[in-house]
Amino acid sequence: MHENIKFTVKLSQAIAPIKKNELIRLEPIDFSPKDDSEPNEIQIDLKNQISDWQPIMSDIKYGTHHTLYAKFQGTKKQMDSEDYFELQGIQLYLQNFTGPISIGFNDAKIQIKEEELVVNSRDLDIRFPKRKQFILSVGLAGLANHLDDFLRIDEDEFRRADLPKEDNKLFEHPLMLRDGDTLHVDAWFSPAAPAITRIYDGRNALKDTPIVDEIFMERLGEDVVVSKIGLVKLKWINKHFEDIVTATQLEKVKKSVNREEIEFEPTLDDGDSDYRPCKQIYSKLYIE
Repeated sequence: MHENIKFTVKLSQAIAPIKKNELIRLEPIDFSPKDDSEPNEIQIDLKNQISDWQPIMSDIKYGTHHTLYAKFQGTKKQMDSEDYFELQGIQLYLQNFTGPISIGFNDAKIQIKEEELVVNSRDLDIRFPKRKQFILSVGLAGLANHLDDFLRIDEDEFRRADLPKEDNKLFEHPLMLRDGDTLHVDAWFSPAAPAITRIYDGRNALKDTPIVDEIFMERLGEDVVVSKIGLVKLKWINKHFEDIVTATQLEKVKKSVNREEIEFEPTLDDGDSDYRPCKQIYSKLYIE
């Protein structure tokens, strides 16, 4: 049962995007009626901007429950008597609900790609014989505390992962979505606040860290080290997002790995995205 329960995402031309030049005005606003007067157009527009987010992922990391919301912009079209939604843009908002560590976006580009479902896929559905899956790769990091860490609304921050780097802007090469297609959010983490955790400063410096980044590091008595699985994750980030973890940083980290695990060689071919159907990272799409 649980593997069939997904978020439901409405694809509608009526969804209002956040406007960059009005971000400063998106502080808490009291929209409750003060009298019998009608709300003005500015109030309505601002309410639309902050109300049309739809959940597409929810998880717990660092003990913090966080949920990712999206606005999908595009145009409804019909081809061969079938409705399509031409996806021309995405905006994302990350909300932290409970927990000790604020989580936000890192500086990596958001990537999306289209995939055919394989024969034995759990997402095959006789109701949607043409169903495809869209993978949204989102980079996150702990210890985020600014508005810019929680919003991604600029079209230049989104890329088509299935196109060459020099020609992969989503808004220039829109994807075509259909009723019943699925969206899979592949959220991966980069190290939280390296200047604080000192993850790149060498093994001796790690002893003085005030925070152990549990995704990449571990405490062993008075020792703090980079875990072996943490190193594997860092290698993956360096391979796919070398501006987030540089080759120089990776070489420094290798000297801080737990020596007792040096023979342990886990693999991580696709980030953090091991398939777990009970994880809240899947959505079903439908066109309004």
